[in-house]
Amino acid sequence: MVIQFKTFSRLLFAALAVSIAAADAHAADSLQLERVVLLYRHGVRTPLPGEIQLNEVAGKPWPTWAQPPSELTPHGAAGARLMGRYDRQRLATAGLLSASGCPDPSQLWFWANTDQRTIASAQALVEGFAPGCHIDIGHLPQGRKDPLFHPIEAGATAWNAQDSVASIARGTGGPDALIRPHTDAIATFSKIMGCGSHQDPDWCNPTHWHGSLTVSPDAQHMVLTGPIATTSGTAEAILMAYAEGRPMRDVITWTRPRAK
Repeated sequence: MVIQFKTFSRLLFAALAVSIAAADAHAADSLQLERVVLLYRHGVRTPLPGEIQLNEVAGKPWPTWAQPPSELTPHGAAGARLMGRYDRQRLATAGLLSASGCPDPSQLWFWANTDQRTIASAQALVEGFAPGCHIDIGHLPQGRKDPLFHPIEAGATAWNAQDSVASIARGTGGPDALIRPHTDAIATFSKIMGCGSHQDPDWCNPTHWHGSLTVSPDAQHMVLTGPIATTSGTAEAILMAYAEGRPMRDVITWTRPRAK
C-alpha cells in the first residue's frame, strides 16, 4: 500500500499519500519536508493456493481456515487498523496532520494492489488512520496486474529472465551456495514435512538437497527448484498461523513430525 504525505508501495498492498503544505523556509538553503511516502505489506492472510507443500509432500492434513485461500483474516485486518492508528499519531506528533478528525482529502492518497487481501488491508488501515471518515482507496480492477506492484508482469519495464538468472547467480553463488549453511535447519524442517517414514519422497534424502535457478521454457520467468522451493511455502503458512494468533499448542501440533 502507498500512503503519500502526500504517501507509496510495491510487493506490498496499498498506499496512502498525504500532501503537506510547504512551511516558510527559515533560510534559502534550509531543508524542508514536502512529502512522506509510507509503504505497507498486506496484513495476515490465509495460505495461498498450493503454498502448503506439506500436503503434497507428506499427505499431512493442514488445519482449515475460516476464510478462503489468500484472503485477509479478521486478525490481519485488526493489525492493519492498529498500524493506521499508530501512523496517524506518529504523523500528528510530527505536526504533519491533526491528531483526530477527518483529514482534508487533498492531503491523503491511498493506492492498493488488486488482490482481495491488499484492498481489504488498505481499507482496514484507513479505518485506523481516520475512523469514521470517507477516504477513497484507489486500485485497478481485481485480478489485473498493476504496473506499480507488478511492473514485469504488466509489461511496464524491460526485463530479461536470462540476465536476471545470471545476475542472481553472480551475487549469491546459486541455490546450493545459499542452502549449504542451513543444512541443519533443512534437516529439522524435513521432519516437519513428514520425512522419516518408509515412503519418503526423494527430496527427504540429504543427497537430493540441491537446487537450481533457471529460465522457464517460455523465457519469461525464473524457475527455482530444491529445498528452498520445497519448504518455503509451508514455512510461510506456519508463520502466518503464528502471526494470526492461533493457539501455540495447535501450531506446535501442526509442525510436529509425523508418526512413523
